[in-house]
Formats: sequence, C-alpha cells, structure tokens
Amino acid sequence: MSLAPLNAARFRQALALSLPDRDYGSFPDAILAGVMLIVLPEPARVLAIARADTMKDHPGEVAFPGGKVEGTEGVRAAAFREVTEEVGVQPSELEYIGELQALPVITAKYVVHPVLALAEASVVPKICSTEIDELLEIELLPYLTGERRSLVFHGEWRGRPAAIRHFQLSDRLLYGASAAVLYELLERLALSYGIALPEAGVAHGPPWGRRYADIDG
Repeated sequence: MSLAPLNAARFRQALALSLPDRDYGSFPDAILAGVMLIVLPEPARVLAIARADTMKDHPGEVAFPGGKVEGTEGVRAAAFREVTEEVGVQPSELEYIGELQALPVITAKYVVHPVLALAEASVVPKICSTEIDELLEIELLPYLTGERRSLVFHGEWRGRPAAIRHFQLSDRLLYGASAAVLYELLERLALSYGIALPEAGVAHGPPWGRRYADIDG
C-alpha cells in the first residue's frame, strides 16, 4: 500500500476528525501532566524516550517527553517547557498541531494531556536530562501500511474489559498511556486516509509482565 506523505495538513485533518472518547474512568486527585508527541519529518517519526532505571515513577519505561504542570501554566505550556528541558528542542522549532485525548497513566498518579507538534527539519533532539537513558524514533507510515503492527492483549484493567495496546520497538516495549496515545494518533491518521488500521498482533499477557500486578486488573 502506498500512502501520501505525512505533513502538517494531514496531521491537522487527523486531529480534527471526530472519534468517540474512550472511558478511562475519573481520577480527580491525579496530577496533571503535559506530554508531547514531536513529529520529526521525512519520514514522519515520533520521538520517544526511554526513562532512566533510577526514576521513581515508571523506571526504564518508554514514554514521550513531558512532565507535570507547574504553577499556573497549562498543559500545553508544560509540554513545551519539558521538551526543552529533556531533549533540547525549543518552542520556536515546533509547530503546534493540537491535542489528543487525556488519559491516566497505569498507576493513576498522573493524568497526561498529549500535545502534537511538528519539528523543523533542522531539529536534532538530544538527551538533556539524567531522567532519560535513550532517545527512540517511531516511524508512523509502516503502522498504517501494515509493514509493522501494534500488539494487543485482551484482558481486564481496573475491573473493566480492556484492549491493552502496545508496540515492540526493537528491544524495548512501549505500553500503558503512551501506547494508547500513539494508537489514537494512528487511528486518526488511518481515518484521514480513508483506510482501516491494520489488525494488531495478539499478545497472550499484559505487556508489563508482573510489574503492576499489585494494581487491580
């Protein structure tokens, strides 16, 4: 399958499309956080980070740059601030596109608000924080054409039936809220092309293994 390149117009169209919100439950005491999906161009790749194993929250996990909202700033401002602090990308080097559905992380300590932005071609992200072990790039088109597939585990989460999406990225696994955000973006892009998102591969257990076994699921 051959698809037209992903550009700013395509991403704007995708985020403008109507998708039913997923019911993630209500977590009024959760901390607000802004995360950013930075799209690097030609070919379109989303920047992800591998968190350091020394981190208190979600050590070693793959995520998107971001962090909690501070003071009176909004979630968008928090996301832009964090990408500068974590990967050295300045707000002036990014074109804001829009936001995806907010959702809680696995532990429900945070509710993350995902922001989508396109980076200038000259942008070269770098590790600027001891919180990060590695930078990863996730090329988007292969997940739309079927060259690569997401994975899904059909189980329960917090007492509800759940399709738990995740992505194998070389020797690392993207799961949890970050995987749900990426999957929503892919759903929207597929809809903008008028195609069905390729069927996910079936996993036979939760992607986090026993890490979150103490959480109701």
